[in-house]
Amino acid sequence: MTLYDLAPRALEATLRDVVSPSFRIQQIEQWMHVRGVDSFDRMTNMPRDLRAQLGERFTLALPEVIERTEPAPDGSRSTRSSTSTRYRPSG
Repeated sequence: MTLYDLAPRALEATLRDVVSPSFRIQQIEQWMHVRGVDSFDRMTNMPRDLRAQLGERFTLALPEVIERTEPAPDGSRSTRSSTSTRYRPSG
């Protein structure tokens, strides 16, 4: 399961059973949605054993763009991706 497919509340609920102490959940969210990491190994402020445990259960696969439309007159553009990801890194 890729964590990027989960809405914020679902992500927290999923991680609550695996991650302790609970402040680590916010750290994971920051690594995902602010820094846009695609590997638990890059989460260097978290214990190595926790990163390994997360990597055994989940992935951080980002969606692959498989179709992009031509720009509309207002400059907007549509994309279709390989997953249903709704929440993407902000940077």
